[in-house]
Amino acid sequence: MSNFIDEAEKSHSYSVFQIKNEDKKSKNRNHKFYVVSKIEEPEAVLNMVRSMAYSPTAGGGTKEISSDMKKVGKDYKEKYTVLKVKGGLSKEKANALKSDLIDKAGAPKVYNQIQPVN
Repeated sequence: MSNFIDEAEKSHSYSVFQIKNEDKKSKNRNHKFYVVSKIEEPEAVLNMVRSMAYSPTAGGGTKEISSDMKKVGKDYKEKYTVLKVKGGLSKEKANALKSDLIDKAGAPKVYNQIQPVN
């Protein structure tokens, strides 16, 4: 069974998404958040990130963007846009792309702190 899990991890099943804050009232307007996910639907990725606002394990940029989304309330889907940057990647390639995107965007224009995806 271990080989099956190892092969599944190596498969090209990860995507990189960019979430952009377009809330005109937010101090973080135009800030971006990059996330690696096995989830393929942009709206589901947005919902997943928003749900982390009260997570005890979320930290850094994840906590900040999810808290910003919670402040907006039910209109968060209109204030945050999700773009699928690239899909069909291995976990390693997806994390590398995410890191490159964060580096290119540069602080303070991103919510992210570089952290690997488990």
